[in-house]
Amino acid sequence: MKPKTKLQKKVVKLSCKVPDVSEEDKRWAEEAIFDKHYVECRNRYNCLECGHKWNPNNAEMSKYILPTTCPECGERNLNHVDHWETDESKYEYWAIIDVVEGFQLVRIFFTEKYMKRKQPAQYIHNEVMQHWIREDGKMTSMTMLASSMGAYNYYDSWSYGSDLEVRTNSHNHKRRQSIIPWKIRPGRNTLPIIRRNGYNGYFKDEAPHLFFSAILRYPEAETLLKAGQISLFKKCVSVEGELHSKIEKYWDSICIAMRNDYIVEDANDWFDYLGFLEEFDRDLHNPYYICPDNFKQAHDRYNEKIRRRREKERRERKRRKMRENHAKYVESKGHFFDLQISAGDIKIVPLKSPQEFIEEGEKLHHCIGNSRYYKKENSLVMSARMDGEPVETIEVDLTNLEVSQARGLQNEATDHHDRIVEAVRQNMNKIAKRAQQQEVAA
Repeated sequence: MKPKTKLQKKVVKLSCKVPDVSEEDKRWAEEAIFDKHYVECRNRYNCLECGHKWNPNNAEMSKYILPTTCPECGERNLNHVDHWETDESKYEYWAIIDVVEGFQLVRIFFTEKYMKRKQPAQYIHNEVMQHWIREDGKMTSMTMLASSMGAYNYYDSWSYGSDLEVRTNSHNHKRRQSIIPWKIRPGRNTLPIIRRNGYNGYFKDEAPHLFFSAILRYPEAETLLKAGQISLFKKCVSVEGELHSKIEKYWDSICIAMRNDYIVEDANDWFDYLGFLEEFDRDLHNPYYICPDNFKQAHDRYNEKIRRRREKERRERKRRKMRENHAKYVESKGHFFDLQISAGDIKIVPLKSPQEFIEEGEKLHHCIGNSRYYKKENSLVMSARMDGEPVETIEVDLTNLEVSQARGLQNEATDHHDRIVEAVRQNMNKIAKRAQQQEVAA
């Protein structure tokens, strides 16, 4: 992308003055970031560093106990490679940190090591990113072009030979900015303000350029780093360089925790805990609440309180919904409630509430408790009971005035099935009369 702003144009001009990576830097990377290997083939050892092949003495001891040294190149402590086919490639990122005309510069290199039997290891070095950081924390990144491969979008599939340019701030560009180099070249050079703001040689498992940008851009990040609040500090470091919203929201509580020498071990869990306290109207400026002696115990206790509150709210919503459904059901089917049909010792009566539908379904282990049954307008559901206990559930189609279904335990027909269905059919005129009354009333 063509540089547009004054800052981008200045960065591009400075980038042209940056020297190519030296042979000394390359040799350091080859030695520092890759392990050394050998492979066994036809009972002979093959050094994958120089390509030498030799017959080992006491192969089993050499492979599993004693260190393996190549007699040709002298590489010691070679690692044995299992399941070797023909060749192998290893990839790794490394960085050089320097200062260029008031900018903190982080250069990211991508090195590939290619290994094959009977030939020396080959290395390919490419500078894939440059991150230029001003003293105010503003970062401008120049990257090599990266392409997609088929259906999979590999965000760091670099197009070797392309130039370092200021790229569009896309999603994949942000992902590339978050790459953390495996090793950093010794002799790093940093701006004085970076050392003043808390940098002491360690990046707390963050990308160096994002680390520098955060401590320069946000006073909160500098404060948290110097206070040893590493978990909270990490919330200030992001690809976009935007301060995490929860840091801003709970900053007063964080300051109180620091004044009480309370170290937050897990920022995510602590923020969840503060959210629990907030929900129960606890004072977030009181060290008693925000700095518990046993954090896990306090977190679990409030988490359980939240769970019980949610369960109570769920039950209340269910009861409220049931009351609403009951009122609608009574309005729709109330004129059938005084109906009673006898079939010998069996009494057949309408179900009078949604709760009775649920209880009927639980006792007979069928799906009558489903809400679609008590909400059906042209349907009447009745219960055939013997000694007060349900035997079968009958559904009557009010449009056609016929029995739609009659189900007993686990949807099976009982020994009383025919008698129950016949009794309902003989009294269908009573059902029809009440249905007509409802239509007239409506």
